[in-house]
Amino acid sequence: MMELSAILVKRIAAAVLCVCFFLPIASCNPKAALPGEVQAGPINIAAYSSYEWPSIGSALLTVAFFGPAALQLIILRNSAGSKTKRFAIVEIISSGFCLISVTWLLLWGGSVRYGAFIAYSMAGAYFYVAINELRMLFKYTKPD
Repeated sequence: MMELSAILVKRIAAAVLCVCFFLPIASCNPKAALPGEVQAGPINIAAYSSYEWPSIGSALLTVAFFGPAALQLIILRNSAGSKTKRFAIVEIISSGFCLISVTWLLLWGGSVRYGAFIAYSMAGAYFYVAINELRMLFKYTKPD
């Protein structure tokens, strides 16, 4: 039962992280306008719009936000491979990379938006469940 709820939490978190790719993570105010120019409102920073496409930064953010979902699709395809310690470590690295990416986007902006809270909570939940699964694998399995 615990294993089924852990899988469900990871799949929901991975799906929501895909949606968070398009949500505003942070916002910043543009530089002061010259006299006579209209002052623009705050600019929202989302993962999909933070770098020009195609670039290394946009590719890394795409991998960071869609990586957990890709791992869940691999688990659906090959459930026997998901019980290994190496796969659990890859899941931890993927969710940690997503947490680092959200932090990187927050450093750009001046204020935090709702997408950051959702992305942090989902990546954190995925990270926590993956850590627990790895701990259980080390506890109940033979060395590789």
